[in-house]
Amino acid sequence: MSDRPPVPEGWEFRLSHDRRLFAFYDPGNGPWFVPEPAMRGRFVDSADMDALGWYRYVPEPDNSPVSLHLTVQRPEPGEWHGRLDVAEALEADGWTGDDDGHLLRKNGAVWAVTSPNDDSGLTCPNGAVLDFPRDTPAVVIIAACLAAAHPAD
Repeated sequence: MSDRPPVPEGWEFRLSHDRRLFAFYDPGNGPWFVPEPAMRGRFVDSADMDALGWYRYVPEPDNSPVSLHLTVQRPEPGEWHGRLDVAEALEADGWTGDDDGHLLRKNGAVWAVTSPNDDSGLTCPNGAVLDFPRDTPAVVIIAACLAAAHPAD
């Protein structure tokens, strides 16, 4: 029988006693990773992590359903709405932003109108950037934004 501590089976986080450092265990990429200043970091073995005695945090899954009912109205021919259709749908989901509604945020996701021609873009919490040309249907943009702001566990 091994005297080594068990390797975590799911996501787990640890916080140092002085609360200045943290570590996380990604079940798909183990071992532990400790981010450090200047965009550096180090990997730490499970036995070494346990020896540090840091505070342990295991996230519990949030199984509450996320639901949103959207009605996207198409403008009449010759009527210009810009990306107001997208902005109103995102605001209904709790996105907030600037006064003119061209930059909205939620849970680390940011959507913005990027040109006077109604091109827009989405920056996801993981850093991915999606560009939507002006002829992209509103429902496609809205679906991408909702997926970015409500990632699956």
